[in-house]
Amino acid sequence: MKKILLFVLLCFQAKSQDILFLKIDTTDIYAVKSKTNNRLEGFLKSEENNKFMVSFSEKFGSDFDNSVNASKILSTNIDELEMDLFDKKQNQLKFLKLYQEKISPELFKYVSNEIKYNYWQQIFSYPIIRGNADKTLKKVVSLPSVVSEGLSENQLNDPVLLEVNAFRSLLYFYITYQNSARRKFEKYSDNLLATHDKSDYAIEHLKGEVLDYTLADLLNRHKALLNASLTKNILTQINDRQYKTFLEGSFLENIVQNDAKVLKEKEYAAAQSLSKDWEDMITKDGKPFDMSKYKGKVVYVDFWASWCGPCRSEMPFSKQMHESLTKEQKEKIVFLYISIDEKEEAWRAAMEKLGLDIFENAYASGGWAAKVVQKFKITGIPRYMIMDQTGKIIKAQANRPSNPETLKELLLLTN
Repeated sequence: MKKILLFVLLCFQAKSQDILFLKIDTTDIYAVKSKTNNRLEGFLKSEENNKFMVSFSEKFGSDFDNSVNASKILSTNIDELEMDLFDKKQNQLKFLKLYQEKISPELFKYVSNEIKYNYWQQIFSYPIIRGNADKTLKKVVSLPSVVSEGLSENQLNDPVLLEVNAFRSLLYFYITYQNSARRKFEKYSDNLLATHDKSDYAIEHLKGEVLDYTLADLLNRHKALLNASLTKNILTQINDRQYKTFLEGSFLENIVQNDAKVLKEKEYAAAQSLSKDWEDMITKDGKPFDMSKYKGKVVYVDFWASWCGPCRSEMPFSKQMHESLTKEQKEKIVFLYISIDEKEEAWRAAMEKLGLDIFENAYASGGWAAKVVQKFKITGIPRYMIMDQTGKIIKAQANRPSNPETLKELLLLTN
């Protein structure tokens, strides 16, 4: 008889492993917290807990499968999704309450939280998953306030909730969505800047163990998009010893190695094209212009002309950016003004009148027919570009000086 009971218990334990939220995904940075993993497995030592988990898994398991849920998100609108999620949540809670007197209080509370935060992580993942799937969208879809207002930010700083899989998943989608809302849902064209801003939002709104996990998770999720400098900067904000040990090991080493590889490739490509891309230009001293002298610096290029009103209206913002830089930063960032005036005299007069001689200047002879204009398909001015330290153009249609994102982008590249 004992052998039969043991066999039944083992069967329950084996089947209950299929319930997704009683396993920590090995790709989740939280997997380094082995103590919590053991606690979740401890729920299965009770026969009643096992029976419940098997029944719950068979009935609702697919509701907690993120791959299944992602497919539904892509095929329905937010109103339909929210109503479906609400109904499922109510059914899950109703089923759970039937077992409240049979299972351990710890398991009851844990499953209650999984149900609650599974609902919320799907709500906040909706705009992010849809936005990432449709590259033609210029903006992230915003959630109706009636859908999102039920989640208070105060709930998110409870470290006890970190053992809940759905809660950890929610944290990433929540900061991604809220950071997007802060920039009026405009999509990023620079993944490095996106990671930087998400980490800033997390630091401003989360704290303690929850912040440590969120930053570590952000690095882990975005590891293919990181550079060593940003990784190190975010690491300074993480206090948890286990996360730091993991992230400062081979994780960071791989990013550093990739940085070196990418830099070498950029330098080679830049060396092949740098000189010919900027031919037939002169400096304010009348000498042939040589772009290679800026190697090792970030270059913000401004194409303008003396007759261009919008060009002139942006110039004070360039000066403000320049004045806000430290001495060290000024050595790393170059502001380069390239005039496409028809006449050299007009360029020189405007350069002096507008006080541009404090910056780097060049004149592209030929106006709209100038080689550099044709090369970069410049059809309107002002036009801005950003070049990295290797001379590679990383943003051919850069933001204007008046855009607050511009300075942030330039500073990120200097790290």
